[in-house]
Amino acid sequence: MPQTVSCISLLGWMEEGDAVDYLTEGCVSKAPMTRDEAGRIWREMRDKTHAAARARGYAIPSWRASNGEAASQFLSKVGEPVKSVIEIDPARLIAFQFYVAKERSAFHMGKPDNWAQRCLPTERLRASLQIASDGNCIFFDVPHAEHVLTLTKEGELRVEQSYPYVVVGDIGNGRYLLRAGYHRAYAYMTAEPTPAEPFLAAVSGAELVELDFPGMRSRLTPANPPLMGDSLNPSLALPVDAVRTRHQFRITAP
Repeated sequence: MPQTVSCISLLGWMEEGDAVDYLTEGCVSKAPMTRDEAGRIWREMRDKTHAAARARGYAIPSWRASNGEAASQFLSKVGEPVKSVIEIDPARLIAFQFYVAKERSAFHMGKPDNWAQRCLPTERLRASLQIASDGNCIFFDVPHAEHVLTLTKEGELRVEQSYPYVVVGDIGNGRYLLRAGYHRAYAYMTAEPTPAEPFLAAVSGAELVELDFPGMRSRLTPANPPLMGDSLNPSLALPVDAVRTRHQFRITAP
């Protein structure tokens, strides 16, 4: 039995092929799930999801620029990739990632920082990697897929998270897409008691490559798009045991 992680999935917002692959190959159930059964579950969730989206409608989220100390420190540290920092309700952000890992959200919930520091950390955590070798190859594991290798001016090789903070992108007509920070957003939305602090997000100035993903533009721009808040709706959010994926870098010398 593979190791698993408890996830909340918005199956009804996925494309059929993606949903069927996710249920049959990416998740574990008591009895092996056939593709026909997975397709039936997807159709049921799709119908529920689209009906719920029509019922809830969609309103342009209100937001305001954040000019506090946390935002100022963050902007001075990050620089060019970010245009501004805003306060916004994460539940009203348009979603393109249709699952969250509950343990990853719990990690953010359990951090001793305040929400400004959780959303917009200015310091990257540094930790030693367990590196193994095999001949002319070295390899090491990273916590999740959103890590890249970077080379500093001093020639130091680092492994860093692509976006270690909450990032949103303006996709036009007042709509904001949650680009990164899904587990932080879910942690904020499910926190008890409800946080008194606002949810902060960095507004990206980079190109919105997410809109170029196959079929994604049509899913994110209809009258009633998928929202982060849909993960709080028990009729839309399907709990699953997803296969824990191992993410590993391998570097081979020529």
